[in-house]
Amino acid sequence: MSDKALILVLEQHKKHEQQAVQELAQAQQQLVAFRQQFANLQNYRNQYVKQMHEKGASGLYADSYSYYQKFIVKLEEAMLQQQAALPKVMHQVELKKRHWVEMQSKRKAVETLLAKRAHAAQKKADKLEQKMLDEFANFQFYQKQNPSF
Repeated sequence: MSDKALILVLEQHKKHEQQAVQELAQAQQQLVAFRQQFANLQNYRNQYVKQMHEKGASGLYADSYSYYQKFIVKLEEAMLQQQAALPKVMHQVELKKRHWVEMQSKRKAVETLLAKRAHAAQKKADKLEQKMLDEFANFQFYQKQNPSF
């Protein structure tokens, strides 16, 4: 594969890596939002329980108490659903991270190959230059030895 083709492949790998980084960042933001939503539900539930106890201390009708209880149960169900879904969200983050690492690895492999090729080309050019300098030095030496040439 030519260097131009490898450069095109490298550019594609860079695009894929950048896309993977964006997807990972988005998944991480979703995880943070998911955890924040759970914390908000938990805080809301705790405030509601506290409010129920405060109102209960001053006297609460049975139907009001039942309403509080039902609402608290619904909040707890929502919290359980959030907890059950958390591993899936965390798994998505892990998948996105693995994908990003894979794309990064591919990009680095192509960069390494290009660097090796550039180094080999430079080495070849250096040898050619040295050969030409040696030949020129030999030619000058020969001219000094044989001025008639």
